[in-house]
Order: sequence, then C-alpha cells, then structure tokens
Amino acid sequence: MDHKVKKDNLTNQRRQAILHDLKYAKEPLNATKLANKYGVSRQIVVGDVAILKAQQEPIVASVKGYLYLHDPDETYTIACKHEGHETADELGLIVDNGGVVLNVIVDHPLYGELVGNLDIHSRYDIDEFVEKSHALGAKNLSELNDGIHLHTIQCANVETYERIKKVLREHHYLYE
Repeated sequence: MDHKVKKDNLTNQRRQAILHDLKYAKEPLNATKLANKYGVSRQIVVGDVAILKAQQEPIVASVKGYLYLHDPDETYTIACKHEGHETADELGLIVDNGGVVLNVIVDHPLYGELVGNLDIHSRYDIDEFVEKSHALGAKNLSELNDGIHLHTIQCANVETYERIKKVLREHHYLYE
C-alpha cells in the first residue's frame, strides 16, 4: 500500500474515533486530552475537528473543550441587551429556566460576526466564566455593540425557549 494512502487511512480512522469520542462524551473534551489519547499534536486534533465541522458534524468549541450537539435542531437564537455587570444575571436566568448558553455573537463593523463559545450549563459555569473574565481583565464581546448581542441557546423544547424569552423580557434583557 502506498505511504500516502496508508497515512490518509490512519487520519480518517483517527477522525472517526474523535467523532465517536465526542458523540459519547458526558462532558466537553479538550484538544490536548484528545491529542494525548491519539498520539498526535493538539494542532492536529484542532485540524481534525475543523474537518469534521466542515463535514456538517454539529460540534461546537467551548472554553472547556469540544461538544457534540445531539439535537442541533433544538437550538434557538435570542437577542439581548444589557450592561456588562449584568452578564451573570442574564446567563443565570437562561440556565435557571432550562437553557444551555452555547455562545455569544456580536456584529462587529469591521470583522462581521464574532462568536465566543461559552457552553454554560449551570450557575457553577457562570461563576467560572465571570471569575476567568475578571482574572484576565477581559471585556464582554457585547461591549463592542453597546450591550447588544445574540446567544445561541439549547433547550429541551420550544416551551423552555418561550419561558426563557419571557423571563429575559421581564428583566429587560431581551432586545426586541
């Protein structure tokens, strides 16, 4: 067998193994752990995941690692607006009402759509996010647009999505 064909087969096998790992993972998998498992560099894994995403696999990257979205059709986009110090409250309202905050999206005048992957499932995740933000002195992406931003959220059903919109509206965070 030709060396290139053998290498391509091994690459495809690794990608399929990574995809399998992501589909059955109970928590996010980071690129370094996957790289160690498969004996390749972190950058190879990043490339493999990029190829899988290009093949329409519903994989998202978060600060904790990669996630496979089992029900990508159960995602919704909501528009929000608030001050930076209200971020934890806004995220808390979403997770307390059954949502998972997958990302934050802003429309930048120069770069277009900027996406920050969040993967926030709980108050614990919110606390970690806020703590890391403070430790790094990082500003929220929403500050680029006077507090206006989008979130992609994952919900069990449309009723959960409607409940989240209702509570965000009540707290004046829903941008309509």
